[in-house]
Amino acid sequence: MRPTGSRRAAASPVASRQSRSGDGTASLRLAAPKDSQPGAAYAIWRSVGQHLRVRPHAGCGRLALWPGMRPVTVVSDDVSRLQPEVPGARGTGARVPASVRFGVLGPLKVVDGTGCIRPVPAGKQRIFLAALLLADGHTVSSAALSQALWDASPPANASAVMRTYVMRLRRALGPVAGRIVGGPSGLAVALRAPEEFDLAEVQRLWSQARSASEAGESERVAALLVRALSLWRGDPLTDVPSDALARRELGRLTELRLQLTEARVDADMRLGRHSGLVTELRQLACEHPLREHIQAQLMLACYRCGQQAAALEVYRDARKTLADELGVEPGDELQRLHQKVLDADPELTGFVPGSVSLCQPDGERRLQTRLREVTPRQLPALVRCFKGRAAELARLTKFAAGVRSEGAAAVSVISGMPGVGKTALAVRWAHRVAAEFPDGQLYVDLREYSNGEAVSAADALARFLHAFGIAVADIPLEEDARAATYRSLASGRRLLVVVDNAREPSHVRPLVPGSPSSMVVVTSRDSMSGLVAVDGACRLDLDLLPVDEAVSLLQDLIGDRAVADPRATRILAVHCGRLPLALRAAAERATARPGIPLADLVADLVCQERQLAQGLRGASLRAGAR
Repeated sequence: MRPTGSRRAAASPVASRQSRSGDGTASLRLAAPKDSQPGAAYAIWRSVGQHLRVRPHAGCGRLALWPGMRPVTVVSDDVSRLQPEVPGARGTGARVPASVRFGVLGPLKVVDGTGCIRPVPAGKQRIFLAALLLADGHTVSSAALSQALWDASPPANASAVMRTYVMRLRRALGPVAGRIVGGPSGLAVALRAPEEFDLAEVQRLWSQARSASEAGESERVAALLVRALSLWRGDPLTDVPSDALARRELGRLTELRLQLTEARVDADMRLGRHSGLVTELRQLACEHPLREHIQAQLMLACYRCGQQAAALEVYRDARKTLADELGVEPGDELQRLHQKVLDADPELTGFVPGSVSLCQPDGERRLQTRLREVTPRQLPALVRCFKGRAAELARLTKFAAGVRSEGAAAVSVISGMPGVGKTALAVRWAHRVAAEFPDGQLYVDLREYSNGEAVSAADALARFLHAFGIAVADIPLEEDARAATYRSLASGRRLLVVVDNAREPSHVRPLVPGSPSSMVVVTSRDSMSGLVAVDGACRLDLDLLPVDEAVSLLQDLIGDRAVADPRATRILAVHCGRLPLALRAAAERATARPGIPLADLVADLVCQERQLAQGLRGASLRAGAR
């Protein structure tokens, strides 16, 4: 065991100098003896903590104070950590020149006070720095940094690994390392002015542009927005390999750039620069076909250049795209502008499409939209020759009345096997009670049992919001924000919502209005037990049609031949399993062959069923023999 006296001797630094910078950062300059033992460095590091009455920064000081290294400065920022000064930042207690610049609007970029670019070569270190920068000057916790680095799968020693990343990042940043400051709750990047960070500078220019717009200074608005857009160096975070950051930030940054572009085009329109905008707007309209405001800007630019036919063609293309992609009609902005172009309205010479939504200085979007005076009526057409289900219709009506009297939104689930008639029943009942919901009827098919792509809850909400008159460009990006806007619009309204072909309760809940006077009808092949147990939904298990009602349906669909041969009709109903969808398919086959007696068609169908059953049985036996 080493003597105590030896440890004390080894732990004494050759020289020390303590100072405090203007921003309250305490510094202590140390040097270890050249001939000291390896343990001396750590002992010095411990004594620093006792001297300043702070906790040393684990993992950094021991390496920085290794014997034989040149003197280093140990920095204590906000009296909770000690951090070594990186070589190149000597003599000022980690003071960094004010001309430092950080950038995320493109590849990650760091420029030091001398104008030199400080490359950050390692991907994990770039993620670390980007996560700090995108926090807008706020402290980022260890948990948030861990999520950015490893998403939901951090290593067991995540804390130790992150300390290593901080050390290496500081080394890469050189004189800029002092801008990474720590505290009990995490780390942050200390910015002294918006000009030091490209995103903060964009927000500042945007705020100035908004003020200039309110003052009617279109020339200044255009100039400020051109400056803001010039700060983009490409797609944001292109060299930052973090899925978590991409999910959280890329949508926001893309939306910000589009809004800046739309606002700049609006300002140029007011200044009469439409002739120079057509080419740019055509490219933007091609890249963002669902952006209705850009389509409106292109229509107006074409019209002002004397191209009325081209303006109308833009509207036709936009309308077709919205119908194909979202199943909705153009919003109020495009429809009003289309009518003005048709009328050759003289107002168009000084007209600018509805104002683009502007971001607040803190980057959060502010919804600015005018709702159309329209009530959505989206229920599908009724199915012809609907038969039976009187008891089920009465049960839906009774449940809706009972729940509304309790002051809660009613949710009914119609469940059953494929082809049993769930959608037909839901639509039939919805049409029957539509008058009780005068503020609108909404319909969406989630297609969660089809082979094609299902409709997500976020997309369904977008369709509902558009039905209420919100332009596509004004619809929030996140599902939670869309759901909140939807509930706000539905508040106080009496709405009927039909959600067809849903599989998961979590896909239905965002579509339920908060208004107690509303009603939601869900169809599903599953029991939706989560909606019943948690949300108080009423489940209606739809069974097969009774034989008599199945026969009656076939007689209505086929006509006189089915009425004249009730025996064949009954056999056909049984062989179709009394499923409404199968009955309609069989009726179509019968009506397509009017010259063949119904009994012959039924005999042919029975024969085919037997052959199919025998084939399946034989295949099963052969498989078992193998």
